[in-house]
Amino acid sequence: MATPAVGCRVRILKDYATVRYVGPVNGQEGTWVGVEWDDPTRGKHDGSTGGTRYFDCVSKLPTAGSFVRIERVSFGAFLLDALKARYFNETAEHGENVAEDELYVHTSRKRRVMVQMVGEEKISARQRQIDALASARLVGMDVSALGNTEEVSTALPSLTQLDLTCNLLSEWAFAEGLAGALPGLTVLNLSENRIRVPAAPSASLAGLRVLVLNDCGLGWGQVLVLAPRLPSLRELHLCGNPLHRLAAPGGQGAWGEGEAAMEAGKGEGEEQGKEAMEAGAQALAGLFPHLEVLTLEETSLEGWASLGLLSRLPALSRLHVGGNPGINNFHYPGPPGAQPGPPGPKPAALPAAADAASPSPAASPAGPSGASTGQDQPSSSAAVRAEPEPPFGRLVALFAGGCGVSDWAGELRLTGNPVLAQSASGGRFEVIARVSGLITLNGAAIRPRERRDAELRYLQHVAAEMEAAAGDETRRAAVRSAHPRLRGLMELHGAVLATAARGAAAGGGSLAAATVELRLTCVAAAAHAKMGTQVKKLPRGTTVAALRGLCEKLFKVKADCMALFLRAPGDPLPEELGGAAGGEDRTLGFFGVQDGYEVLVDEADPEALRRADEDARAAAAAAHEARLAEQLRAADRLQAEFARNMGLGAGAGAGAGPAPPPPTAS
Repeated sequence: MATPAVGCRVRILKDYATVRYVGPVNGQEGTWVGVEWDDPTRGKHDGSTGGTRYFDCVSKLPTAGSFVRIERVSFGAFLLDALKARYFNETAEHGENVAEDELYVHTSRKRRVMVQMVGEEKISARQRQIDALASARLVGMDVSALGNTEEVSTALPSLTQLDLTCNLLSEWAFAEGLAGALPGLTVLNLSENRIRVPAAPSASLAGLRVLVLNDCGLGWGQVLVLAPRLPSLRELHLCGNPLHRLAAPGGQGAWGEGEAAMEAGKGEGEEQGKEAMEAGAQALAGLFPHLEVLTLEETSLEGWASLGLLSRLPALSRLHVGGNPGINNFHYPGPPGAQPGPPGPKPAALPAAADAASPSPAASPAGPSGASTGQDQPSSSAAVRAEPEPPFGRLVALFAGGCGVSDWAGELRLTGNPVLAQSASGGRFEVIARVSGLITLNGAAIRPRERRDAELRYLQHVAAEMEAAAGDETRRAAVRSAHPRLRGLMELHGAVLATAARGAAAGGGSLAAATVELRLTCVAAAAHAKMGTQVKKLPRGTTVAALRGLCEKLFKVKADCMALFLRAPGDPLPEELGGAAGGEDRTLGFFGVQDGYEVLVDEADPEALRRADEDARAAAAAAHEARLAEQLRAADRLQAEFARNMGLGAGAGAGAGPAPPPPTAS
């Protein structure tokens, strides 16, 4: 190939750089290439040497530039040449040579024994039939130009997927020419190529469904320039690019002003901010009408706010934003005049009670990294109101591991985020209760029974918070704001809580209802411990301290050295019993224990247990938690308060009359 112009990508040995100058250098013979290294510590200067400036480094760093003799520079190869070298077994990935003597094994004395590949000739012959290739991978093959488009089109008529990661591509025109030569191309990976995007791309890539542009040094503005030329795009991957903040296309909706008004949260300005955000989101939806998957991991995003632009993408189902510590909360803006709510698929029908209770119902967001969501909203024959599509209306999976989320504002449980440190139990029951659509968590399926138990236990915790805030309406309002699903859960389980509360208050109830069957399993490895499993029926009012005493008698593990863990059926991760201040006085009912649960008994260092207990008591008040009956009565009062405040009618409040009978199977 002829020597490329300034701005082209080159490789020198194993390092990559961009050409900034080609020509003579004072005091030196021959032609020299001035380069700016991808690794800015690799060079010796910034383009100036011997008192003469030959070029400027875009990075402005003092050691990003160097001069290299032109003979040492690899300016790349045409696509078809690189593909033949790779698939004719002449060159391995990253330009390494393929030699027959590489196929050997070592003997016990470290001698090489040649290995003959059975069927090698047949495989090689098949690979050489590049006209039948449907997928090609050319990683690190120094591809820098397309070459003759007619030759490419004739040689690769069946190619639909092409991976060109880590090559020497520098211009978007390469992708345009490639799409013209290969009309059947649907998947293109250009990662780790420093691509320059023109102000007005000339050709459309109408057949492309998946485009991967990870670590290409692109900004969000360049992505918007490309969008109109990608009308059929389903997946767009932009990991590792310095996006920082998203912006509306074509200046639609004064995005910066709208975001500022939203953050200020003041009257008319807030409503104008919502309108600006909505206009920008609608404009972006017009650019990506079919986009289903978008990855923005490690893109230096400065917060969630600008991601509201994505809320109206009509087909977006999977969003990856992990590795952005600047995202510390989640907010899902609704249309102007609507209340904000979490994203998710809109249910086909909503129950009448929930319809009256919630002005803008929507399903919950997707789960944590590696989790997926589904619909668990109850169905109803009530007519569905004509409402606008909720924000992120098709989103079923949100991956945000490694961000800076530290509160529950977005109803999310995200692996690697500080919010988990707030829950001594690991947060599983709270995550399940907060995210209504979650069907798997950390690889474990969430069964209907576990969901019901988690939601009831969650309501007991909220009821305790409301009881502690009695008489302080500001604190009570804060509790309601911190638990967005509270109202819906009261609609689902309020009658159950009220019935249990009345039974507990009257001291009635059958023995079966007051007891729970547990499997007690000793896993302590000490010689004096008696390992094994015993099944016991215990009162739901049994405290953790009493359970320790029972386990000490059964398994010969001293109570002050004992660690207890509770595991629900099908749950691979148990949670610790006790430990926190007042934890020894908590009852089995407090933990939502049901028949079939298992208590694991282990032995721990008593000094470590003592220190942990002292730390917990220093950090929290020493007051004991209310017993199960008190928690249930608090839930009863909470339900009655919701009925009064929300105008649900006399029948909705737990104290308004007898509880309705439990539903029967039809």
